[in-house]
Amino acid sequence: MNLIWQFHMDTNRGYDGKERRRMAVCSANIVCAYATKVNATYMLETNSIFHSAGHHGGPAMDRFQILDERYDVYDKILYLDTDILLTPNYGDIFEKYAHADIAGHNIVHWRDLELLEKGWLKDAVDPERYKSNYFHGDIFLISRPFRQWLRANVDPLEINVDKGKHWNTHGIETRWPVFDQSLFAYWLTKSPFKLTHLAEEYTIGSEIIHEGGAKSDTTTQRFFEKFESVNAHWQKYMTSSEAENESGT
Repeated sequence: MNLIWQFHMDTNRGYDGKERRRMAVCSANIVCAYATKVNATYMLETNSIFHSAGHHGGPAMDRFQILDERYDVYDKILYLDTDILLTPNYGDIFEKYAHADIAGHNIVHWRDLELLEKGWLKDAVDPERYKSNYFHGDIFLISRPFRQWLRANVDPLEINVDKGKHWNTHGIETRWPVFDQSLFAYWLTKSPFKLTHLAEEYTIGSEIIHEGGAKSDTTTQRFFEKFESVNAHWQKYMTSSEAENESGT
């Protein structure tokens, strides 16, 4: 049994733009349809545990909720940002990466690269293992054994050592400059597990649309235009014989 998990909370950040909730709803509608296609359970979590409690790291830290014991019933959990859309042609990621401990988008953030080259990470990790195990927080597939290992060995509240610090002013004195992403990458490097790199078709291919980063009026409008197209594609797919065949009916 597998789960697709997304998270959204309303913020007052200019970074998120004026339509972030609407974007999340659109993404959830599309990803829920994809969950039906691949026979997975779908959940959009809106209850913040980390950010709402005032911990450092922003809303992204709430991704650590997937380590909770209540999710141990699921073999794998697919996390997707709520500014992502998938077309009906997006492959079955659970089937493709059925044997992966953790599968993710292997792209190292430049801030963590700086820490690796001249900060505390330089003497803390094997640089090649770190770079090969680093994954972006936009999309990842995480197995139950790795989730349980993280739960037993990692305290997400380590993020609070950086409270009051900002990269623009503190630079490499910052320990976890990309928040949850930095934590995940470090602890995966230290774990007995290793990252399986997601193929481009699952991260930046034509069947996945991701309007990441700060949300301007332009990027937000573009997202909604793409949603209309992708949603129409899903409506057509859900009434097709192809959908019936995949559902086994």
